[in-house]
Amino acid sequence: MTSSSSPGVSLMQEGISYLVGAELPCVVVNVMRGGPGLGNIAPAQSDYFQSVKGGGHGDYRMVVLAPASVQEIIDMMQVAFDLADKYRGPVMVLGDGILGQMMEPVELADEVTMPEMLAKPWAASGLKGREKTNVINSLYIVPEDCEELNKKLLQNMRLSQRGNSL
Repeated sequence: MTSSSSPGVSLMQEGISYLVGAELPCVVVNVMRGGPGLGNIAPAQSDYFQSVKGGGHGDYRMVVLAPASVQEIIDMMQVAFDLADKYRGPVMVLGDGILGQMMEPVELADEVTMPEMLAKPWAASGLKGREKTNVINSLYIVPEDCEELNKKLLQNMRLSQRGNSL
């Protein structure tokens, strides 16, 4: 997980694009600032297209959650982590400067459910003596391999857009 505001997230675009290509789950919280440059804390939709249309050098889409209150931010965080694991890619929680400055009472869940996805056989753990070495990669030189990755990413994007439940 990482977080920043508009200028910082703009600088993260190369890394976010890499996460997509390497199929690595991550939650990115972006508290948008209004205006170009460093911006301010006024409410704005300045990062909307960058977030929902794929930033950086593109060719991808992300799952984006847009809370409207502090309670929704709390409620969406576990969902964000679950979706990142399910689709093996970054999920952005997109708020604005007002939410970033807001304080309000919230209710926390009594119990956090743990998805079955905690076991990640694809992950590179660095352990020695494993039977299988996992390699994380986002560069596919062979055109057919790159095409297969893009088809897989497109399939995940279509599933996530349909709102398939976990």
